Amino acid sequence: MLTSPGTGGEKGGENRSEKAAPGLSLRDLAHAWTLAARAEAKSAATITIMLRSLGYFEDYLVRLGVPPLPCVVTPVLIRSYIVYLKEKPAFSRHPYSRAQSHKLSDQTVHGYCRNLKTYFNWITAEGFLPSSPFERIRLPRLVQKVIRTYSESEFTALLGAIDTSSPAGYRDLCLVLLMFDTAARSGEVGGMRLTDVNF
Repeated sequence: MLTSPGTGGEKGGENRSEKAAPGLSLRDLAHAWTLAARAEAKSAATITIMLRSLGYFEDYLVRLGVPPLPCVVTPVLIRSYIVYLKEKPAFSRHPYSRAQSHKLSDQTVHGYCRNLKTYFNWITAEGFLPSSPFERIRLPRLVQKVIRTYSESEFTALLGAIDTSSPAGYRDLCLVLLMFDTAARSGEVGGMRLTDVNF
């Protein structure tokens, strides 16, 4: 059972959370982080992405034979994990997809590391760790990508390819226009429900 830092068993105002932290695993504190995230009204997607990032890091530690405890994570371990991610084939060790020949994208690696940094900063702020191992870590640099946009003729051709003589065609037209007007991704639009729309 998790114990909130700074409560119970204190003598003379001394905070005992640092002594309790070595017994708490990444998974234990992930439950505490999730509770805090829900209390702060973070989205379900944000929580899922964070927990997935923590799970990947935990699996890496276990394969190295390192206990998945925040108190044993060092800057050297984090840097070795970053190098591992940068050299890792996409979908390697994925339960449902085959490993690909290309490596993880820089954006993916940066995202995993950014989530870990956020997590360790949080457990440090909560008093579970005296300091974050990310204090001296520089996250992988991202190269700014310029994504080519559709030309006017391409946009016209795309809309012209939609058969609007049927209700399904009008639906598709509305979805395409929605994505163009709002820059929403196909997955975001596909997951929308009526309750998500503020009429």
